[in-house]
This record gives sequence, C-alpha cells and structure tokens, in this order.
Amino acid sequence: MSKHFACYKRGWIFLALGVLVVPGLAAIILVLLRSLQLNSSQWQQVFNSALVLHVDLSIYAWMLVVFALMLSMKADITKTWEISVLYLGTLAMSLIVLSTFVGSPEVVLSNYIPVIDSVIFFTGLIIFTLSMAVFFISLFYKSSLGFGIRITFILYLFAVFIVFHSGFALGGFNSDNFELIFWGGGHVFQLVITMLMMMAWVILAEKSCKCLLVNNKLLNFLYALMLVCGFYALYIHMAYPPTAPEYRTGMTWMMQWGNSIAPVILGLALIWRLGRPKLTMFREFYLPVFYLSFLMFMTGGFIGVMISGNNTIIPAHYHGSIVGVTLALMGLIYHYLSELGYARVKAKLAWWQSGIYTLGQLMHIAGLVLIGSLGAARKVVSNLHAVESLGTILVRFGGLAAVLGGVLFIVVVVLAMRSQSGSVKACG
Repeated sequence: MSKHFACYKRGWIFLALGVLVVPGLAAIILVLLRSLQLNSSQWQQVFNSALVLHVDLSIYAWMLVVFALMLSMKADITKTWEISVLYLGTLAMSLIVLSTFVGSPEVVLSNYIPVIDSVIFFTGLIIFTLSMAVFFISLFYKSSLGFGIRITFILYLFAVFIVFHSGFALGGFNSDNFELIFWGGGHVFQLVITMLMMMAWVILAEKSCKCLLVNNKLLNFLYALMLVCGFYALYIHMAYPPTAPEYRTGMTWMMQWGNSIAPVILGLALIWRLGRPKLTMFREFYLPVFYLSFLMFMTGGFIGVMISGNNTIIPAHYHGSIVGVTLALMGLIYHYLSELGYARVKAKLAWWQSGIYTLGQLMHIAGLVLIGSLGAARKVVSNLHAVESLGTILVRFGGLAAVLGGVLFIVVVVLAMRSQSGSVKACG
C-alpha cells in the first residue's frame, strides 16, 4: 500500500473512534440513571439527551462510518471527494453533539432515531445522512465492489427515501410526527446494519482459517433475501399510510423475518464449515470476535420472543442484536488497521476487549430483562423501589463493564495506530 493511499483513508478510523467516544460517555449516564434511586423529574431531561446521543451516534453514525471505511478499502475513490465526505461527517457529528448544549430544546424519544428538536441537531443529521447517501451513490458502479455491498447501498437508500417520504406524507417534520416518520425507515435500516454484520462475519471467519468457507452462490442468495425484504418494506410504505395498522404490522414482520432467516443461516453455515477449530486459529482475534458476535446477535433474537408490553425487555432485545453487529464491526476495524499501514492488533488485547465487552453486555441485558419483568418502563429514569435487586445490580455493573469494553476497544486501536508497520511510516 502506498503512503498516499493509506494516509487520507485513515480519516475513517479517526471519525469512527470520535463517533464512539461521546455515546460511550452517554452510556455511563444512562446506566447510572437507570439503576440508581433518583428523582425522575429532575433527571429525566438529562437521561433523554444522553439517550439521543447514545443511540444516534453509536448505532446510526458509527455503523455508517464503518461501512464507508469498508468502501474506502475496496474502491478507488478520488482523494478530494473522500476527504470532503470525511469533513462533512465530522461537521455533522459536531453539530449533533453541540445541539444538546444550546438552549433547552424538546427531546423526542422516537424509535430508531430519537431527536433533539432543534435546528442545530437536524442540520447535523441531514448533512450526515445526505453526504453518506451521495457518497454511496457515487460508488455504486465501481467494479471492485461486491454484490453484498451494492445491496447494502440500495437498502440504505430505501431507508432514507422512506423517512423523507413519510415526513411529506404526514404533512411536515415536527415533534408530533417523528415517531411515525422514522418508524418505516428505521426498520429498513436494521436490514442495512444486519448486512454489514453478515459481510463482516464472512471476512472474520475466512480470515481465521485462511480459506473460503461459503460458496458465492449461497452468499449472494442470502444477500438477495435481504433485498427482497427491503422491496417488501417499500411496498408496505407505498401501499399504506404510516398511520395505518397494516403499515406497523407489515414493517414489524418484515424486520423480524429479514433479520432472522439470512443472518442465522449464514452464521450457522460458517460455524459448520469451520468445524472444530484448531487451537492455532485462536492466536488471532478473528475467530473469537466472530463467535461472540454471533452469540450476542442470537441472544438478542431469543429475548425478542419475550417482549410483552413497553418495558426494558425491548432495549434488552435490541442491545443484544445491536451489540452483535457492533462486535463484528469492531473486528472489521481491527482487520483494516494493518491494511492501512498500522501495526497488527495484539490478539490477547483484542480477546480481552471483546470478552469484557460481551460479558458486560450479557449482564446488562439480563438485568434489563429482570427489571422489565418487574414493570420497569423503557426510556425513563428507573422507577423501581427495589433498587438493589439483582436486575438493577446487573444493569449497573454490566453496563459499566460494557463501557469498559468499549474504552478498551479504543485503547487497542490507538496502541496499534501508535505502532505503524514498516509499509507506511508517516503521513505528510
């Protein structure tokens, strides 16, 4: 890899790390406010603002930035264009964070994309969304990009279209409509991040054995199933208004089937082809991260079956599934570091990081399930009287352990970045 090639593409790593720092700090606030006995009327606004930053940055922004990094590694992109998108992404994230400190705007905890109802927040969100969409469209016909990446492009554009079309269909983008505006597009975006996880699984599993594990025909068939679900979502959106019961039911079924059949088949196929792994395969981070990612994704799916009512079992479900995606993307960044001229990630550090992160999240979601079964409502400061119950203890210490795992991820990446490989010694 040339010095010129590596230097400007490294910006995606810096942006990805920056995007993770703020939601990590917000997560600490959420864990404490959810598990300590506090006056909810005094702390609810802080909780709401922290939740917006945590969800929007750690899911929406982080995962799209890693997708952009994947594209950057696979396609020949004009340097000026790529740097421009990086600057726009940085500006957008800065505006979203700034919006929580300017004035006292209303916080709307809409599903998928909770928002701060201010000009600054929406300026940042729109800049980020449109810059990513245009960036993806500009690369669609690059011959070096595979079938899965193109399908992910299409699904993301479906999600963006549905969000904007919903806003116009509902008569405007205001706080009364945000839940419905983001409902359909948010469901399709879940297909986008599941596609990212599936592609990362293939890279991690095949890197662990240095062999081809999945036939391209099977892989493309599974990716095509995800696209079919996207087209079904588009049909539901055009056939029914966002306020219709059929709309809500159709989108829910689409996401349930779309986020279960293809990824579960792929994960099981990879595990079956790997067979009984040799001990030498654990000398690197690839295989442990893949296994842990699959474990968390499946855990989230099983918890989803338990959902009944508007309680904390719902965030327990999506924390499991989303963490499965996050672990896969963390492994992908570990993989790309050496390709960008940085040192290879130290396997033992990566094992500890992914293990602590997974264990903390398992404790956290187990606590959410327990307090949810006792009636704890989602999206609010804890209102349980039995504050020192097992559930709240698991939420508190599991959440903090998960945050520690996130911090360790940044530490592992920074250590590798400080020790560049011989191929690229400096950027000038």
